Amino acid sequence: MAVNARRVRRIVAVAAGTALAAAACAWAFAGLRVAGGYTSKSICSCLYVSRRPLADCVRELEDEGMYGLRIRVDDRQRSVRAGLFGLREGLAEATADAGCVLR
Repeated sequence: MAVNARRVRRIVAVAAGTALAAAACAWAFAGLRVAGGYTSKSICSCLYVSRRPLADCVRELEDEGMYGLRIRVDDRQRSVRAGLFGLREGLAEATADAGCVLR
């Protein structure tokens, strides 16, 4: 009887740990989406609306604590992509009438 109770507790503990790990991964994945979108929109607006140099735009984000995101600027299409490890990249494009918008 005691063996079965231990086995049930172990199964419940593993299930709870797995659920907690899945929730943490989902939260982190959503955070990557927000960080990528925020960074791409900020850089896009800084470059194409305010017409500031890229180095100034990146420095401003770093002052806000945004580090480690990969930023790719396409001057031909007037767009900016930003993301961490290629996961959940944000894409912002400069438009003629609405400034920079997330796609």
